[in-house]
Amino acid sequence: MTFRKPRALFLVHRIPFPPDKGDKIRSWQIFKLLSQKFDLYAGFFIDDEADYQHVEYLQDFCAEINAVSLSPRRAKLKSLSGLLSGQPLSFPYYSSRDMKEWVKGVRATGLEVEVIFSSSMFPYAADAAAPVITDLCDADSAKWKAYSDRQGFPMSAIYQREARLLSRAEAAITQKSAASFLITPEEAAIVKQHPEADPYKVGTFGNGVDIDYFDPGAELAGEVPQNSIVFTGAMDYEPNIEAVIWFAEHVWPELIKQDADRTWAIVGARPVAAVKALSRLPGVKVTGRVDDIRPWLSGAKVAVAPLQIARGLQNKVLEAMAMAKAVIASPGAAEGLCVTPGRDLIIAESPTAYMREISRLLSDGSSRQTLGNRARDVIENRYSWTAQLQPLSQKLDEIIEAKLGPTH
Repeated sequence: MTFRKPRALFLVHRIPFPPDKGDKIRSWQIFKLLSQKFDLYAGFFIDDEADYQHVEYLQDFCAEINAVSLSPRRAKLKSLSGLLSGQPLSFPYYSSRDMKEWVKGVRATGLEVEVIFSSSMFPYAADAAAPVITDLCDADSAKWKAYSDRQGFPMSAIYQREARLLSRAEAAITQKSAASFLITPEEAAIVKQHPEADPYKVGTFGNGVDIDYFDPGAELAGEVPQNSIVFTGAMDYEPNIEAVIWFAEHVWPELIKQDADRTWAIVGARPVAAVKALSRLPGVKVTGRVDDIRPWLSGAKVAVAPLQIARGLQNKVLEAMAMAKAVIASPGAAEGLCVTPGRDLIIAESPTAYMREISRLLSDGSSRQTLGNRARDVIENRYSWTAQLQPLSQKLDEIIEAKLGPTH
């Protein structure tokens, strides 16, 4: 008897490689897991021309790939059609005839499972015949609600609408999926509380870290920039933009006043104009995209994550902890972490608290090292990707066994 490898479809809103920002770090790990278990058909969008160079590499993992070009400017205009159709704006943003036709063709070959990454891609699951697993990642409805609370009219009304419609869509996704996952129990609770949600099919698996790659003892090529403080993240992402501007306005002036030799590196791709402008402040460096963030983490004394809006586990926090850095984070940025505040990382809620804790750690190398070592221990014991992916892996195995039997 000939046993064939099961087939899976993976749909993701952005090419899952290179894993250089939050969503791509998670989707890359899912992509690798699926490629090990299945003949994998992967469909994704490319919104950065530089990412086309990685398609050939991903093809080695897959039976077939469909990479669709997406112009953010045109997609934003297209998303406005949601105002007429009653959809969340993110649904038409990622709507593509090319992708729909390709998905239809793949389904005709027979699939054991379809894995959808993010609510934005779920419209493609409308005609799925195989069981669907959806990784919602975060309760995006809550993120848009937080945005609306911080904006004036008319954007507040648009964001409120998006929050309301996404909340309803997230609930519907839990009904239509064999399983839905979020990153933290807190995010899962938000989705479960909707009256139309199916709470029994909602689970969690957290973000992890490649602990061999983010190893403080690893040899790093090239220069290791020395800075007092580092912030890492995609710098065209609104919560990151807001975080560094808030820090620059409320914390950095006093820190640089205390010691004019202090430096702060803002490390991340695609900095918007407001972030680039921070480089005019004394001691501030805005790097733009770097090939490897590890030297920047390694050379910094303290890593900060002063996010005012944060959803799910923050990769920037996990990676800094993995590099044995002393981390000072907002309550939102630390939410969902299995840590002991004050022992494994520092939580700061006010500018005064940030100034106090940063100054203390910059002047006390022993405390800084102890905090960093404990942070690394937490990552090694709890946040490897192998451990974090277990709930998803188990669900996939259950589906395979139900469809093909235990000896497929």
